[in-house]
Amino acid sequence: MHGKVLMLLMLGWVCALPFPVLAEEVHHLQWDGQERSYRMEIPARQSAVPLVILLHGGSQSSREVWKQTHLPEMAQDEGFVLVAPDGIGKHWNDGRTKMQDNRPASTADDTGFILAIADRLQQQGIVDAHRVYVAGASNGGVMALRLACEHPDRFAAVAAVIATMPEALTRHCHTRPIPVQFMLGTEDPMMPWKGGSVAHGKETDPMLSAPDTVEWWAAHNHCSSFISSELPNHDGNDGSTVTRMEYMHCDEHGKVLFYRINGGGHMWPQIGVKSRPLIRAIAERLFGNQNRDIDAGEVIWDFFKRN
Repeated sequence: MHGKVLMLLMLGWVCALPFPVLAEEVHHLQWDGQERSYRMEIPARQSAVPLVILLHGGSQSSREVWKQTHLPEMAQDEGFVLVAPDGIGKHWNDGRTKMQDNRPASTADDTGFILAIADRLQQQGIVDAHRVYVAGASNGGVMALRLACEHPDRFAAVAAVIATMPEALTRHCHTRPIPVQFMLGTEDPMMPWKGGSVAHGKETDPMLSAPDTVEWWAAHNHCSSFISSELPNHDGNDGSTVTRMEYMHCDEHGKVLFYRINGGGHMWPQIGVKSRPLIRAIAERLFGNQNRDIDAGEVIWDFFKRN
């Protein structure tokens, strides 16, 4: 019974009633001998607009992540293309060698697949090759960091939510500075704030702590200091607050922005969440508090359009 409940909740990080979903299109692409899929929302104006690639978390799919944010509506309002690809088996090959319960990590060419989607849209003249962004949460957030390390020339900025940096990736990340944004919870039970093994010791590849992850990128982007501010506590019942840390004097193309979710768990921050009390209680027991003072989608897009 516990396994069924866990799988149900792992379909998302919000456990909320879904936003109204626009009539998104599902597309397919043959890649590495397999038919891969992705959802896409194209705004009314389609000529050389920004592209935001949104990567779902482990045990999720594009359908779940599409429902759980209002980024599809934002794509129409703000004029960017939104693409949500599907990982094979609901997971991404984010560079780690072992996943939970010591099962082998994916060996799929997810990097090539994601880049091929961007190439297709650029060749069609729909998106601007200089304004391609990638964001992800959990497994998808780690995948976004891998893309930043391996293909910084292809992305204008990246955002990682509830996802820290694998220690192994730091040894192979010799990329140029790239703008990066983090949203990490101090009480995350899946991606522990203090680092180490993921998911209660079942992960064999160690992760950097949340502070070390941010500091690694700050050093990499040649930042010398930061300023912090406490954001308004709009929802006093969510068990969390937000500290915004903006790193200063970074490389010209290497801004670092960190939203520390004090008391936050392994949940996508979102304003106006409407969830059933029982579902919320179960979700928070397993994944910790969901912050409702900021909206991750809005924060991410604001960062992207400034970079």
